[in-house]
Amino acid sequence: MAGRSLKADPDLKANIDQLVAEILGETKKGYWNERTSLGPKIHLASNPAVKYPLIPISYGNSMSGILDIEAARQATQDLFAQYGIAMEKAVPLSGDGYSEEFKIGYVFLSRSKGEQTLDHSELSALDKAVQVGGLNLFVADLNRFPNMDGDLYTPTEYYLASVVDYLNWVHSGEAMSLNKVLGELPGANTQRNWRNNRPSLPGGDFETAEDMSHWSVTRGSAQRTTYWSSFGESALAVDLEPEGKIHYRLPDGESIVLSQNSHWASLAVYLDSDLEEDVTVTVSFLDGENKAWSFGEKIKPKQVKTIQTRVQNGARPIERLHALTISTNSCKPVRLYIDDIGILR
Repeated sequence: MAGRSLKADPDLKANIDQLVAEILGETKKGYWNERTSLGPKIHLASNPAVKYPLIPISYGNSMSGILDIEAARQATQDLFAQYGIAMEKAVPLSGDGYSEEFKIGYVFLSRSKGEQTLDHSELSALDKAVQVGGLNLFVADLNRFPNMDGDLYTPTEYYLASVVDYLNWVHSGEAMSLNKVLGELPGANTQRNWRNNRPSLPGGDFETAEDMSHWSVTRGSAQRTTYWSSFGESALAVDLEPEGKIHYRLPDGESIVLSQNSHWASLAVYLDSDLEEDVTVTVSFLDGENKAWSFGEKIKPKQVKTIQTRVQNGARPIERLHALTISTNSCKPVRLYIDDIGILR
């Protein structure tokens, strides 16, 4: 669907920015905004990911609802209108808004807390219609835009970012990044706070080109990227063949002494692969004396996951860290993004 690009059309960008600012100005930014990270989710195979807010669960917060359906509908229609698209009727198969002239619309997979408006067969039918080029649809699940402690700013911000990115993509074909929300890094990407006692390994946050000197790959390739990240602006993008491994090593003669009382390690992973099955990602910390501390988790395709483990009460699997490896159990090629690899020490 050819059209205008935010990069090439400064007037369109100015109008979009002004509308977004007006909508966000009706809400108040809450405490959790600076601790929220971006969780991409693809609902239709032909569409880019929707940018959902990942708000950390804590004893200090509670979910009091979701993004208001009428507010979301009005914001969506106002943003579509910036491209000259007026919503005329419901989308075929129980949708929310549609333009017969431009064959484009939007569908909410939920309109109230706990609700699901489309079953699997209906969503599959929409996906097939989009894939063959019969129509274009923005699809989002309002249940994934939570109102935490009355903070409607955060879910509104991420929802607006998703609509703006979709409209720009469908009109221009420009790829969107998965580490920016309305052009800014998510709050959780800019500060560590609770992670201060588990700092990234040297070269483990990929913020400088020199970080790559610690990394290598067997049966695959790797490079720094700003497409997705969990901390800062950069991460490591890795294409792994079956039985491939990602290797990290400190300079010769160097090691990291680990905490005596507690081991706690973590890394963030985004599995950017169109596989039908889950993939287990395994991390092994190595001490240089054939001892290893390994842990891992299953990750669904197109899912962000923080893989972490904790060993307490002085049970030290290893005393010093010299190197680590990251691998998967997939018998097919996979693309992984990894970031913010930290360990208590």
